[in-house]
Amino acid sequence: LAIMLGVAVLIGALVGGTFSGLKQRQSFRDTAATGSTALMALEKLRLKSQVLDLFFLLTGFVLIILGFVLLEDLYAAFGAAGFYGYAILAVIILIGFWLAKAPV
Repeated sequence: LAIMLGVAVLIGALVGGTFSGLKQRQSFRDTAATGSTALMALEKLRLKSQVLDLFFLLTGFVLIILGFVLLEDLYAAFGAAGFYGYAILAVIILIGFWLAKAPV
């Protein structure tokens, strides 16, 4: 059941992401056609925000995968402090993305 749900989520994200990307490209073309520098500046900020969102998700997945790989060794070397240290480091990294997006 979990595999079926995971596959359904991935298919939904792929289809939804494709349609969303097409709409956003059209929106960008329409904004560029107006020639307004203020609108183009807002469009660039929107794109920066979306890239940071993507990197945030990718970083989260990488941290989870690294957790599966590293946490056993960290626990063997440092005990429970290894878990807590990894969690604190992961949270600091994710807060960094959140702070980078704050001015956007």
